[in-house]
Amino acid sequence: MANTAIQQYTGTVVELSDETPQPAGTASPGNALKASRDNHVHPQVLSDETPQPAGTASPGNALKASRDNHVHKAPQVLAVTKTDTFSSASTSWVDITDLELSITPQSVNSKVLISANIARGNSVAGVSHFRIVRDGVAIGVGDAASNRNQVTKSVYWGNGDPGYHIGPVLIDFLDEPASASEITYKIQVKSQAQNTTYINRSSTDVDSANTGHRDISTMILTEVFN
Repeated sequence: MANTAIQQYTGTVVELSDETPQPAGTASPGNALKASRDNHVHPQVLSDETPQPAGTASPGNALKASRDNHVHKAPQVLAVTKTDTFSSASTSWVDITDLELSITPQSVNSKVLISANIARGNSVAGVSHFRIVRDGVAIGVGDAASNRNQVTKSVYWGNGDPGYHIGPVLIDFLDEPASASEITYKIQVKSQAQNTTYINRSSTDVDSANTGHRDISTMILTEVFN
């Protein structure tokens, strides 16, 4: 049987680096490894401090501007409560004192919801008309039709109603002012001839623990975003 000789390698393992001597014209293996690592460097996180070529916008600023454009703004809600009384026998439109609010929309695309709950009494059988005005111009009213009043809401009470009775006048209207400037909304009233409209009290205003009362009226503006 033939004998097989096994020779053990006793050489030295050489670690390659940029300083390892190489034959002329041979690239340094250390440099080759470094180039390989450089090609796999993870991308930088961009910020306002990241150096940029001259004339190049900061990516941090661009990202901040993008975030600012998508910040959610809270809608405005304004309210007023009228607790004292008011009366008018005018057959022309008059402001109801205190039922007035001003708002500055945050965008020209904002809408404004006007809500009002008015406690109304009257002296005789008759009609009381109510309307909303924005900067002195009536809005949220019916179409013109001959001599008919253009109103937001009208209320009629007949002779059968007792003098201590009060009923609510409810108003809701979504306005589109298309403005980012201050806007003032008011509630106005107009009475039928020979009739007096009362706010927050009855016509007889009885001083009684049983039937006498004082009420409140409210007005609310709510900004609505598109």
